[in-house]
Amino acid sequence: RGYWRAVVAIAAKNARLCWASLHYGDDFRLYSAD
Repeated sequence: RGYWRAVVAIAAKNARLCWASLHYGDDFRLYSAD
């Protein structure tokens, strides 16, 4: 039950990161580089 909450949280985070990278383009990648 907590597993699915984690899956949803990770999916939402990834969706936000994908949207941000599309929206901001190369600038976003500079800040999020690991």
